[in-house]
Amino acid sequence: MRAVLVGGLGFLGAALAERLISDGWEVVVAARRSSAVRRPRLAGYLEGRGARLSLFEAEIDPKGLEALGGDVYYHLAGSIGGMSRMWSAHVDLARVVVEAADGLGSRVVYVSAVTAPGRVAGAAAGSRVVEEERHLDPALVTPETPFEATKAEGERIIASHRGAWSIVRPGLLVGRWGYHTEWRLVHALSRIGLAPDLECAPLSPVSGVSAILEAAGEGRYDGVWLNAVACTCNLSEATLEACRLIRGRPCRAIGVTGILKALGSIAPQDSPLKEAAVIAARCYRYESRHPQPPWPSPGDAAREWVEWLKWWGSTSL
Repeated sequence: MRAVLVGGLGFLGAALAERLISDGWEVVVAARRSSAVRRPRLAGYLEGRGARLSLFEAEIDPKGLEALGGDVYYHLAGSIGGMSRMWSAHVDLARVVVEAADGLGSRVVYVSAVTAPGRVAGAAAGSRVVEEERHLDPALVTPETPFEATKAEGERIIASHRGAWSIVRPGLLVGRWGYHTEWRLVHALSRIGLAPDLECAPLSPVSGVSAILEAAGEGRYDGVWLNAVACTCNLSEATLEACRLIRGRPCRAIGVTGILKALGSIAPQDSPLKEAAVIAARCYRYESRHPQPPWPSPGDAAREWVEWLKWWGSTSL
């Protein structure tokens, strides 16, 4: 089986590529050349593991993707800042992937976000949300930020694919290859003994998401929207363990929910801060109707992240 990881030079792409290669898949990472320039160590590492890099000079085009001959096309590209960047990554690229896969009759797996539906009608803050299949119904859900609106539009495009498709919707990724801003902040605070705590964090250990994505690539979730969240819990369940391991002794949790909500009230609509504040305010507890592989605990995922940090030596890719 050949998997084409579109936008695969990142957090989830690296973890998924490792898993697929270990399980005998042929892996092609399709990305813009600028991504490889920004993350040269990661590009070299994946090539060393056996992945083939296919680098596009500008925007990735359908014919170029189709020529890669994927049995499965994974749409992994994402952005959480700037309306034009989000539209390009979540919507325009979804059209490109679907056109390429339609030409071959290949399967498409789209990585969305558990927050894509936005606000769910009748669901008060703190509600249990198991909404998956009806999340594009405007009578039921209302996207409240550009991030949510563009992810939802991308999902509509994927669901129009003539062949097999599935949509996997993780929350906050934690674990190996965690270079994102929030984990760089956790790393910095850990050095002074502080662990940020956020109520109602939808945590998704990256090893568990990778297992779900592999199963989706094998067809086990065809036609399904799947909330890929291990737990909606306090962020400190992960950050306290990470801080302890980095510092070598116990740390103190500091609540950031109130600060985040306050800053989010004045942040631009298309900013990461606004999206984080909206998630904190809703405090939805996301679950799924669909069976999933066993999830690592938040603490185990934090240990995987710290082990990767020690091995990699940096949060930079």
